[in-house]
Amino acid sequence: MKKLVATLGAAVTAFSANVMAAVDPAITTAITDGTADGKEIAGGLLIFAVAVGIVLYIKRKAG
Repeated sequence: MKKLVATLGAAVTAFSANVMAAVDPAITTAITDGTADGKEIAGGLLIFAVAVGIVLYIKRKAG
């Protein structure tokens, strides 16, 4: 029974690898651009969070 399950699993894996569809280059470009934009936004938010933390730290030490 285990051998049958292993064989069927291998067959399904091989079949699913062959079924992959080609992606339109415009979609690939849009995903790449979106990833770059997301990294830029994340960097800005990180800098903002660090700045807020520094301001709160200085405020606590001064008061």
